[in-house]
Amino acid sequence: MSQVAIGNRQVFDYNHSSDVQYKQLREQAQFHFRNHKQLSSQSQSSYKNGNKAEAKRLSDQSHQEFIRFQQLNNQAAEWVFVENNKDSMSNEIDLHGLYVSEAEYVIKKRLIYGHTHNEQDVRIIVGKGKHSSGGIAKIKPAAEQLCNEAKFQWQIDSKNDGVIIVNTLSGNIPNKWYKDIESANTDTGVQHQQQQQQPQTYQPQQQMQYAPQQQQQNNNNNNNNNYVVRSLLKLLCICIQRNI
Repeated sequence: MSQVAIGNRQVFDYNHSSDVQYKQLREQAQFHFRNHKQLSSQSQSSYKNGNKAEAKRLSDQSHQEFIRFQQLNNQAAEWVFVENNKDSMSNEIDLHGLYVSEAEYVIKKRLIYGHTHNEQDVRIIVGKGKHSSGGIAKIKPAAEQLCNEAKFQWQIDSKNDGVIIVNTLSGNIPNKWYKDIESANTDTGVQHQQQQQQPQTYQPQQQMQYAPQQQQQNNNNNNNNNYVVRSLLKLLCICIQRNI
């Protein structure tokens, strides 16, 4: 990864699509997801055939494969989030490399912070979909939908159509956003771990801290994104002005 200068600022020239570690983490996650699906199917067949002990054994194995799948996807999300935002300014956040469910959580948290701290413009770097399947942008329409949901005034950057500029002084945060975040942050079994390892609020003037932990996220099933959002919550601090 190289650095380029923009004005007086050194910016990391990072591309997740060519990052071997990121790609390996996502591919390994999919390997375990396929194992999870196969074992789950075998478990159901055993149960239907009356072999409940075998069904339980296969079900337990399927569950472990799913946990590993989530761990690897979460690790990939943390990795790409940190790398993309090493050079982020106070009013911008780069979502390249995140899955839609991961990006939606980050957007909600960032816009809630901007709205409550009277930030006029927040720049959401959503990309142009060049690295998406079929070259079709997925995060961009999701971000636009969230902005419309909150009735925020927003526009596409005239110099870069992969950037959305949101006026967080306009509109109102839907109550559902708070409930979604609370639900994700209080998932059964890891709430205590979250309280021990992560800040409960979005902290201004705080430097990025990245410590690999147990990490999880789901690619194909957006209903299972509760683990990854904990890690992203911890990492959102890198988007705040650091006065350097």
